[in-house]
Amino acid sequence: MTAQQTVLVVEDDDGLRKIYRRVLEPLNVVMLQAGDAETALDLLSQYVPDVMFLDILLPNTNGVAILDYVAGDRRLRNMRVIIVSSNPESEWYTQRLPSARFVQKPILPAQIREMILD
Repeated sequence: MTAQQTVLVVEDDDGLRKIYRRVLEPLNVVMLQAGDAETALDLLSQYVPDVMFLDILLPNTNGVAILDYVAGDRRLRNMRVIIVSSNPESEWYTQRLPSARFVQKPILPAQIREMILD
């Protein structure tokens, strides 16, 4: 990892966001957090993260709206998207973005680290 990366974590579970933070802090990345789609969309309008970990099942608006936003915003075309969901059928959403990958919950700290250092 050469330049400092920015990582957006879109996850409504506080405990999981703490796990991401614990894994990402030693990697010296800038971590942005969103507990819902509205906050994530606001952050994406202001920043261009290198990587986004995206939960699909979010309160109010689901993560599919975020995928659609990313697909329509040219600034975000190089961002890597990791869809993290307990529902294996959510892997289907990777078809919306060429840069998207799928990881089934529970995501392990080693997986988070690997996806950042990739």
